[in-house]
Amino acid sequence: MKKQILLAFGLMIMFVSKIQAQTFMVDGINYQVISETTVEVIMKHLNYSGNITIPSSVTYSNVNYTVTSIRESAFQNNFLLTSITIPNSITSIRSMSFSSCSSLTSVTIGNSVTSIGSTAFKDCSNLTSINIPNSVTSIEYYAFGGCIGLTNITIGNSVTSIGDEAFGRCIGLTFITIPNSVTNIGKYAFYGCTGLINVTIPNSVTIIRESTFYDCTSLISVTIPNSVFLIKKSAFKNCSGLVSVTIPNSVKIIQSEAFYNCSGLAFINIPNSVYSIEAEAFANCTSLTSVNISNTLTSIVAKAFYNCTGLTTITIPNSVKKIETGAFQYCTGLTSLTIPNSVTSIEAQAFANCTSLTYINSEAKTRPYIGLDIFYEVNKSIPLFVPAASVSLYKAAAQWKDFNVQPKTFEVEGIYYNVTSLSTVEVITNPSCYSDTLIIPSSVTLSSITYSVTGIGANAFNGCSGLTSVTIPSTVTTIGEGAFDNCTGLTSITSEALTPPVFGNQISLGMVETIPSTESEAFLNVDKSIPLYVPLESVDLYKTADQWKDFNIQPIIITSTNNLSANSNIKIFPNPASSIITLETTDLNTSSNFQLFDNSGKLVLSEQVSGTTQLSIESLKSGMYLYQVSQNENNTTGKLIVK
Repeated sequence: MKKQILLAFGLMIMFVSKIQAQTFMVDGINYQVISETTVEVIMKHLNYSGNITIPSSVTYSNVNYTVTSIRESAFQNNFLLTSITIPNSITSIRSMSFSSCSSLTSVTIGNSVTSIGSTAFKDCSNLTSINIPNSVTSIEYYAFGGCIGLTNITIGNSVTSIGDEAFGRCIGLTFITIPNSVTNIGKYAFYGCTGLINVTIPNSVTIIRESTFYDCTSLISVTIPNSVFLIKKSAFKNCSGLVSVTIPNSVKIIQSEAFYNCSGLAFINIPNSVYSIEAEAFANCTSLTSVNISNTLTSIVAKAFYNCTGLTTITIPNSVKKIETGAFQYCTGLTSLTIPNSVTSIEAQAFANCTSLTYINSEAKTRPYIGLDIFYEVNKSIPLFVPAASVSLYKAAAQWKDFNVQPKTFEVEGIYYNVTSLSTVEVITNPSCYSDTLIIPSSVTLSSITYSVTGIGANAFNGCSGLTSVTIPSTVTTIGEGAFDNCTGLTSITSEALTPPVFGNQISLGMVETIPSTESEAFLNVDKSIPLYVPLESVDLYKTADQWKDFNIQPIIITSTNNLSANSNIKIFPNPASSIITLETTDLNTSSNFQLFDNSGKLVLSEQVSGTTQLSIESLKSGMYLYQVSQNENNTTGKLIVK
């Protein structure tokens, strides 16, 4: 019995082997039998040429066979093959099936094919278009790699995977639509597609893999869906034509060199979902002018923005603790820099060769640890603004002390200021609160630097119930949220600005944020029946301007922001005054005509003065008055506040 079984088994093996060994040719196509009813197309001793149509079935020796597959390398290097039609009976195109068929111009794939094997159409340089039917689920490694003449691809909506380098170096490809069925796009999938202009990645993809679009130098825009959480190494490296990319708030990690040398990219927004950016992620993006950095990042990694020569401003979020080696080196267009209070460490050459910096603002109260040459080749004569309490620390610290160290906040004549740019300041809170009558100057000088007063900071006067009147100079354009809240003692406000200041917060050096008026009430609990004095020509503007329109608007003639012109030989003090003012002239031999007008323009006091003269103002009501002093045909005008 055992012998009979062995004999039967042996005969079966011989039968199968005989079937599989049988090859034949019909109509110029070579086949091999793979079962009793099926065959596959195989290589031909003499190359295939011209137009080939593979039939769905073939008859040989009175046996009908179904053609179900194309063997590996069956048509490889057939340089005379010009077109191929693959029937619906075939379910797979195996690896290298049509590799290097350099004259192949047309391919028709039957709608039963489920996979296109690795390098199946590699280097078919004259193939111009391909339609991948809906039956196909996978396009494997380098399947169409090097098809330099390919300009049009239609990918069926059943494809779930595009393999590594599947369309690598298809330099003629200008546009491709990746269907929503695709969940995986392999490494280098479109590497070197230098003609590709636009691509939309479907929201079924979660990872953009390594070098997927590397060297797609003509790519202008790319849409990354909000399903993607990881952009891998060199994903868009050398996409020099890329001008726009939107990173969705699903992305958590941007790996090294992801956008390296994207030299056309002008703006990038890194959403708060991103908690990790790796080395050189945006290096050599030379057209990048501004970037918004995620406020969940704890470090700016090595050379992250290296040689971004077009970058003019950068806001480093308060979440960042460390700025690594060369992070912003050779950002030669960077004009200003703010280092947040959160930063504790700055590594070597982080800002080296940033030769256009005009100032640095360090908000760190304790100076950060620094590596070698962090400001190499940076102009050391520029101001370094630091917290007022930390000036001495920075002045004694290596590298920091080389700069012109200045306090970011300071006090002049009882008014406190915060530096908002190289040439501007805003008025900020007085620790002891402001009181009585306050005239804010249009400019203020500290350590030979003159700043224009352009803003009143958030809550600057909040709760100053002893403040009775305030004059806002013409240079102020912004008033912060809560600036005059709860100033219940105010009896008058004067705004010299021809254009009503807007309500928003000047939040940092060089950065202004405008907050909607509904969120930035500046006069909460202030009596709106008090007079608001504004320039005559601006009355109508104030009467329609948010918050200003709530007051009793009165016109005044504004002639000068300061009490007297800088070169005047006349001094008037005190100002504000309550009973007596003193007029002092340096020219004792020349008399001057002093005239004082109320806000209606009525003359209330006129005197000839010379030398030192005291005048009584006890009979005058509290408020703001305008004066004019005439001397040798020269007029000096200003304001006098009577308490």
